[in-house]
Amino acid sequence: MSKVELSRRGFLKGTLAATGAAMAGTVAHAGDIPEKWQQPKCSGWSWEKPAAKIAPEQIKKTVDTDVVVIGAGLAGFAAALAAAQEGAKVVLVEKTRGWSCRGGHITAFNSSL
Repeated sequence: MSKVELSRRGFLKGTLAATGAAMAGTVAHAGDIPEKWQQPKCSGWSWEKPAAKIAPEQIKKTVDTDVVVIGAGLAGFAAALAAAQEGAKVVLVEKTRGWSCRGGHITAFNSSL
């Protein structure tokens, strides 16, 4: 087996050139998606339906923020933290009384692990 000398710059140039060549013939636009794939595959989900209008007198509080993250699960916490670390003013909204992390993963906050 022979040894090939390759610098980081040479590797990046080759990778970028190959990627550019591959992408040149595969440019897609939103209008190129077949009609049957543009339609929702599920129906009946609450988030697929327009939200009911809220009367102005029912609004208890208005909050000015840059980012709103819905759901204080593992993904919600990660999204809120990432946005805050980038300097955004973040509001994290959770429908239950506290955060929740469940599923096929292990979660720890402020852990030495």
